[in-house]
Amino acid sequence: MRIFLLALLLGAPLFSQSRALAQVVLADRVRVDSAYVSLAQLGTLSGDSATVQAASAVLLGKAPAAGETRAIEMAYIRTRLLQSGVDADKVAFYGYTRPLVLGGQAQSDASSGDYHAPPETRDAGRSPALPGDRAAPSAQAAPAELAGQDEVVRDALERLKRRLQAKLTPPQGEIEVRELSRSRALLAVSGGTLLEVKTRHAQEALGKLDYELTLDIEGRTVSGLTLSVEVGVRLSCVALTRDARAGERITPDMCEVREHFTTRPFAGLASVESALGRELTRTLRAGDWLTESNTKPALLVRKGESVTLRAPLPGGGVLTTAATAMESGAAGERIRVRRARDAGPAVELVARVTAAGECEVE
Repeated sequence: MRIFLLALLLGAPLFSQSRALAQVVLADRVRVDSAYVSLAQLGTLSGDSATVQAASAVLLGKAPAAGETRAIEMAYIRTRLLQSGVDADKVAFYGYTRPLVLGGQAQSDASSGDYHAPPETRDAGRSPALPGDRAAPSAQAAPAELAGQDEVVRDALERLKRRLQAKLTPPQGEIEVRELSRSRALLAVSGGTLLEVKTRHAQEALGKLDYELTLDIEGRTVSGLTLSVEVGVRLSCVALTRDARAGERITPDMCEVREHFTTRPFAGLASVESALGRELTRTLRAGDWLTESNTKPALLVRKGESVTLRAPLPGGGVLTTAATAMESGAAGERIRVRRARDAGPAVELVARVTAAGECEVE
């Protein structure tokens, strides 16, 4: 225990540096625009090339939504390394112990944990002896030699977006293709021209898909480079701005249009106008999306209620009388009504619901 505490006080990594083949200097906080967070985005990696490549590609879960912040603990990073087949004891960690990941436009004053300076800053002029030293792409500074790799992937994502937008029918909204991960072979690519993007699935649909890229690198064709993506649709949908109970009628002050990214077929209501005149079929929380399944046309007439029945006369004009609804109905629905006894013989008619408590014989 004393040795462990002494190591922390001296800013040493949580395992022996003598066994480390690579090191990671974790940043205080980073802002990401990808669907998932990788270790390469959290800081600067250096050391043994193979270890750096393997560690860089390790995913650390989903990125926070716009305006949200996520803290990533050191223990979780080590667990994800082990789950991905990387020996965590061969990676030395420095920098902040609890880096923060910020979603779009997010601001946070939360702590990023303690800071442990890397050896080169504690002992100026002398870097740790790490074999095969090579920097990996990071949130701090992406090496110039890997800029071509990012361009190739950007070209592939743009090509996929155009292809899927034309292929997936009906296009519910704007197709969005988000990068999830790259194969080690693709991580090692430093440049080239994209020749082909080929699917590894029987059919293309929304969800997680893998593709193989074929590149021309200095006149040589290289294939089998795998790129995993998440295909979804960006929609404008109506969301609740407050909690609401089942049966509550939707009003303009309780909902608004927001952007929604989904990888599943989604029958969301697209405008506030389309939501008005409907009621909730179950209790929902603020932020929940309004869909065809959790809302229904609000009942303007209920069974057993008295209604005003209007019937057009042959020579012009309208006859208005009292009636009793035999069924419940929403706007535009046809229901059975019975004319009130005090208005003459009790006659059953079919009428269309036109407003709250009002029906019209067609």
